[in-house]
Amino acid sequence: MRTIYKYPVPIQDSFTTALPAAARIVHVESQDGVSQMWAIVNPANRTVETTFYVTGTGHPIPEDAIYIGSWTSGPFVWHLWRKS
Repeated sequence: MRTIYKYPVPIQDSFTTALPAAARIVHVESQDGVSQMWAIVNPANRTVETTFYVTGTGHPIPEDAIYIGSWTSGPFVWHLWRKS
């Protein structure tokens, strides 16, 4: 069974979160002042630790980064990347 879950995105250089295997991030946005990502998941799948990067516009992008999406939070534009 698939469903959509929401996960917080801390505004820091990198973070790791546990996601069900084969999760697919479909959206990133600030909701009520908190940065969030939404993913299609199968909650029955085992969880895997997944590392993400957050960069601001004009900041360096890690070499092993795969682009996920961008969002605004206040006056800033942030970009979410998954570590390959």
